[in-house]
Amino acid sequence: MRDMNVILKTSEHTMGGSCITTDMEEFEKCVNDIEVTDLCSSGMFFTWSKNLKSVVPGVMKKLDRIMVNEELLNKFNNAHAVFLLYLTSDHSPSMIIFSSDEIRKKKSFKFMNYISDKLEFIEATANG
Repeated sequence: MRDMNVILKTSEHTMGGSCITTDMEEFEKCVNDIEVTDLCSSGMFFTWSKNLKSVVPGVMKKLDRIMVNEELLNKFNNAHAVFLLYLTSDHSPSMIIFSSDEIRKKKSFKFMNYISDKLEFIEATANG
């Protein structure tokens, strides 16, 4: 995995701009080649800040992402990303939230075969 340190779209930079750089084109090509997309997210949009300690925020960008492929989206269709407030790093911490329904394991039916030889079991099942 490579740290691209680049935005995908000009809207992912507080200074905006209309110039698409070569790095942005390379990043977009990589994302398309490996067939991933940003996971639906909430929280901080800009995930990196140049002047974290300053009262007035400086340049901010969306440099951190949680990207997933179609297989994960199909398996965990309610999963979403959360980007939290900056704490000590100039990058926003992130996490993936999975619905409890998606990760709950289904209990399998278990039949204890040793009771099928007992007379009480044979009588109970024979009479319905």
